[in-house]
Amino acid sequence: MSEVRHLRCDRCSREIVRTEYDVTDPKAEHWALCMVGLNRFSFCPDCWRSMHAGTAGENEGFHMASFRKVITGVDNTIWLSTKGGPKPCIRVAIDPPDSLDHAGKTAHVAVHDGSVVEGDMPAEVLEQVQEFIELNRDAVMRYWNDEIDTFDLVGLLKPIPAPKQ
Repeated sequence: MSEVRHLRCDRCSREIVRTEYDVTDPKAEHWALCMVGLNRFSFCPDCWRSMHAGTAGENEGFHMASFRKVITGVDNTIWLSTKGGPKPCIRVAIDPPDSLDHAGKTAHVAVHDGSVVEGDMPAEVLEQVQEFIELNRDAVMRYWNDEIDTFDLVGLLKPIPAPKQ
């Protein structure tokens, strides 16, 4: 007998009743699980379908993936997206800095030159994001251009080194 778990969708907060752990099971459409590094996310069927259809919201015609420090080495959460604006940018959570909700206070950093194009951010966070861009520009651009999917991106991303103590 499967364990029954009650949890909330990490995108819309809708309650999900999860009874299976195998995401490849076609009968388990009532939930979806996404593992990215050490982060585990659960999504309701509507959010899962909209994210995979590239229509995760009324004004978004692109895919956006969030990454925390365990993947990037950057203290703040960052979001990488496929084509969805005039130029490739990395969105950075500012307040709160570890938020997975991109509707909070954020700033945008251009991938081509590491400049802040929207919002404000502490200098030390900008330096981390710029270092991340230098290490990962090729992978970020391949994702932006829809040449790789999110799981391929995760395999290519290199975290910035931890600061020396």
